Amino acid sequence: MLPVAAIAFLTARHWRLNPLATMTALAGVGYLAIIVYLRWRSHFDPFDQRLLGPGWFLLALALVLAARTHELEDRRLLGVISLVCLLLWAGYSVHGKTARDLMERGEAGTTPAQAVRNYAKAFHGHDEMTSFISVAVPSPRVSMDADPDLYYGDLDVFIPQTAPSDPRETLDAFSKRVLAAGIDLDHCAVDFSHLTSEVELSKIIDARYRAGFTKFDRAFDSALAGRIHRIFRANAFVPCREFLKDEPAR
Repeated sequence: MLPVAAIAFLTARHWRLNPLATMTALAGVGYLAIIVYLRWRSHFDPFDQRLLGPGWFLLALALVLAARTHELEDRRLLGVISLVCLLLWAGYSVHGKTARDLMERGEAGTTPAQAVRNYAKAFHGHDEMTSFISVAVPSPRVSMDADPDLYYGDLDVFIPQTAPSDPRETLDAFSKRVLAAGIDLDHCAVDFSHLTSEVELSKIIDARYRAGFTKFDRAFDSALAGRIHRIFRANAFVPCREFLKDEPAR
């Protein structure tokens, strides 16, 4: 919205607060107020462009409607330059993070289809392991969701359920679920192969989300997160028996 506002203030000479502009602005303010209230009351989406975008778009549109003019002398070169800058900024804001991610992975020239094919071949597990416990599955690229079935292929993989998208799974419940599957623990490992440091791990298992105006909850069960921290080794596979060392009774 800020680039649109800058263009309006730099190029408009005659403001017209017509009813259409006023109602559009009120609709934008109303949307933002309601969505922020609902989001603070319960977590259903992060505060990002998808959540707040409709409100910002309505406010930007209101500025354009209020600044519009039919006088030819107001169509200045500055307005054209500003619009070009806006288009460049919009493209970067939408695709910039994806581009940086692809350059870091050395896949700047790959198509989404090729990225998915590379993703399906990216996991190099231990030859003797047929089952894995994973706390976070990598994604093909920043704009795509992780796919455990595609990443791990035919191998058995167990991922703890986390809040707020699912009921938070406790350490005891997750351990029982792994054991109930009847897997061979001698051929099972906890997959830390894509995590390079304790800091990177902490961003995942110690993450918190807003559950109210002043309340934050953990995504992972605290006991489960503590167990994962204790057995963590960067870029390594850890035997499942270390995770299940206090095996609950079947």
